[in-house]
Amino acid sequence: LPHTPHDPPGGLLAQYTALGLSNDDARYYANIERFDGGVGAILDHLDSQGITDETIVVMICDNGRQYDLATLGKLTPYETGVRTPIIIRWPDQIKPGGAIEPAFIRTPVDLTDLVPTVHAALGIPKFPEMTGINLLDPAAVAARETVCGADYDVEIRQLANPWDALESRFAIKDGWKLILYADGNKELFQLYDRATGLPVDPHETNNVV
Repeated sequence: LPHTPHDPPGGLLAQYTALGLSNDDARYYANIERFDGGVGAILDHLDSQGITDETIVVMICDNGRQYDLATLGKLTPYETGVRTPIIIRWPDQIKPGGAIEPAFIRTPVDLTDLVPTVHAALGIPKFPEMTGINLLDPAAVAARETVCGADYDVEIRQLANPWDALESRFAIKDGWKLILYADGNKELFQLYDRATGLPVDPHETNNVV
């Protein structure tokens, strides 16, 4: 919808605009509903082809829109800017009593883990250049000590040198999160207590560097 100049009468955008929402809000909510419908259409197609059970569906997402007042949100290295849900659906294997018990997993993982995980599920060897781990291997997940990431300027300045747009790097280990900014500043937060698993400063408000 953001790239579509016209919305048909009675379309999603018109429905949300009619609720009194601003144009930006109406477009945002309309896009969410359109996305939901698209996911439903894909799953319905798998059903119609009789291949639902053996099809692995992985849903990843962006972390929503950017709000002017969300200083700890999108386009930042804070948890609200880098942590998003991953949902995996594989009815033949992920089910109560199945090979993989359904679970809500809070352990931080990385998008680079997804392809090695799917490779393992399908019996395909992991390519040497893959840096992720197989999330179906509890020992590999337990052995990982640190999850790392980076935050870049939203604009790509140089394709040949992406580091030119680097704004910060971060690492999470044992419940602690260290953020190193390109300008030399640092921040350290205790997200949770590793011993108990209970949150300590999940909103990253107390910089103890």
